[in-house]
Amino acid sequence: MMPNVERKLPAPAGRHLPPLARLAAPGAAALAIALCLGALLAPARAAGESVLRVGLLGAASANQCRVTVAPSGPQAGEIELEFRAGDGGLLLALRGNDVARVAPAGDGVVVRDGRGRDKRALMLVARARGGFVAVTKDSTQPLPYRGELEFTASGGRLRIVNTVELEGYLRSVVPAEMPRLFHEEALRAQAIVARTYALRAGARHAADGFDVCDSSHCQEYRGALAEAPETDAAVISTRGRVLIFDRALADISYHSSCGGHTAAAGDVWNGGRRLPYLAGVRDSIGGSPACAHAPQFWWSADISRDQLGRIAGGNGAAAAVGGLAVTRRSPEGRVLEVQIGSGGGGHTMSGYEFYRRCAGVLGWGKMRSAWFDVKPGSGGWRVIGRGAGHGVGMCQWGAQGRAESGASARGILQAYFPGTELHPLDTLAAR
Repeated sequence: MMPNVERKLPAPAGRHLPPLARLAAPGAAALAIALCLGALLAPARAAGESVLRVGLLGAASANQCRVTVAPSGPQAGEIELEFRAGDGGLLLALRGNDVARVAPAGDGVVVRDGRGRDKRALMLVARARGGFVAVTKDSTQPLPYRGELEFTASGGRLRIVNTVELEGYLRSVVPAEMPRLFHEEALRAQAIVARTYALRAGARHAADGFDVCDSSHCQEYRGALAEAPETDAAVISTRGRVLIFDRALADISYHSSCGGHTAAAGDVWNGGRRLPYLAGVRDSIGGSPACAHAPQFWWSADISRDQLGRIAGGNGAAAAVGGLAVTRRSPEGRVLEVQIGSGGGGHTMSGYEFYRRCAGVLGWGKMRSAWFDVKPGSGGWRVIGRGAGHGVGMCQWGAQGRAESGASARGILQAYFPGTELHPLDTLAAR
């Protein structure tokens, strides 16, 4: 397993914790749902625990029109799965291996039990006593989720939101974002940045009716199935710890591998804030890049003329009249601007935009970053680069290298976010 290549666009600025959305989430289609028990038992909610609403865009991607809900496990007969309407009224309570199906019904939803009885509501909330509600689409493996699942519908399509406590959410995010067998101090650093990011990102999907989504647009979230002992320990040992700057949550980012120097946020994202702790840092240990052992530290990709035309956004004409050249770089060497074509048919593009468009045309994993050189190739160009991801903030493979060299999670975070401070969330909320 590798850390994610493309990670975290900066969240909107703000000095206070974002309000949690209280609307329904968009989704896509229908799913099959089952109750999971055993090792998935959820701990009791701690006093003052933050709660997130996560839009399950991935879970709602099946093109079906129904969902199936069935308790399962060694104690299935002792567990109850409840379906309640948005006003809290109980619609169905299932035990044992009873089956129910949920489907969109106009602007509402309908739940049908195994006896063919239908219950309708504008909003349906599924929660399990003593276990989890798990989502199954098609014939795939059930994905168990902590907390509760909320179903609404619009235009004949289901919309699904998982309401989950922050620390439970992180138990899924950390192993989804960083290999669980990384050094414990690197995992602890990842837990802290993921917690800080989640709280800062609460406004990203406010218009959609939830706080964060389950994709790399926010942070990868795969429910309780992704949880692992190593990453659970990292979350628990850093519980409530966040990075702050100037008495507010820091606006953090992270990525897979920086190539030896992280990028300034203002250089990568057009109009990005020039934050002092996201100005870019030299990332080395004993003269070598901290992320030197990253599998994708060095990489190459080939771009044909036809592909360059699609990257340019046209039909290939821009590529045909000239070539591809780097016209501006950052001090460390990351590409800030490229020129595609030449003469009157040429135009420029930011290095980050070029990297993103290449990923869309060539496929993710081909063009890994905006730190590269361009050389003529057979029928096009060969791009040779280093690092993976946008390069802003914490380098995940660098965190691993630093941890293996003896750095603590605090030391890792100070290296990548200089000037920030590590504080308990409750002390920040009290300010």
